[in-house]
Amino acid sequence: MTPRRPSLTTRLYMVLALLTVLAALKPTVSPAEAWWLWVARDPVPVRAASIGDTARAARDLLTEAVERSGGGIHAPLAALTEGWTWLAGDSVEGLRWGVVLLALLGAAVIVRLVGRFSRPLMNGALALMSIAALGVWFITPTDPMPDSVARYQAARARTEPTLTFGAPDSPLGYAQARYDLRAGMGIDLGWREFTTDELTEIVSKLDPTRPVWLIGAPDHPCLIAVQSALADSGRAEVDGPILGGEVVFRSFGALPSP
Repeated sequence: MTPRRPSLTTRLYMVLALLTVLAALKPTVSPAEAWWLWVARDPVPVRAASIGDTARAARDLLTEAVERSGGGIHAPLAALTEGWTWLAGDSVEGLRWGVVLLALLGAAVIVRLVGRFSRPLMNGALALMSIAALGVWFITPTDPMPDSVARYQAARARTEPTLTFGAPDSPLGYAQARYDLRAGMGIDLGWREFTTDELTEIVSKLDPTRPVWLIGAPDHPCLIAVQSALADSGRAEVDGPILGGEVVFRSFGALPSP
């Protein structure tokens, strides 16, 4: 018996699905994605000893996610995102898998409704969607963060202090949760606003014999203030910045010997 070949509609939909998935995994994490991943992030892994413990832990995690989201219209989306991360993981790739799945299901419904009136029109709609997804793939830049983090980790010794400037729900907060950028000696300067005098005092207490790393948004006011304080103290930037999308990595050398 000759196997049945997939129809044109099926093949076009498969192409659309593939292109959409590839396009979704390419770009850098956005502030909105970082915020939703912060909402759904579970700082402490669940280690349940029984089904009852698992159910209580799941309830508590869902409640915490809804509270972090601020409630209101965000509440059901927070619960949905939290539940999805249990299956796909709390990474930007996992979050995008969920978005892609919903988008493809919506496209399938639309295509099926259009197909009731005209199969050629349905195939044409699928072809246009595939072309659009291919266009998105070509024009969307690849996320530079993994390569930037690899370069940063290769260049930095863990005894060199790293100062980060970014809230937990920002792209930098997501990068910190995923890559542990402050491993070794690290100081979080993104949890509140600091005055210039406070930042200058922090810089003055850094070990003058070790290089210092700064990580944050290029226009973050505290990062700019610390850069100025480091330069005023006699430290020079080393090798220029490493760019990571929304985040920049800067290294300042040790103070020169007197």
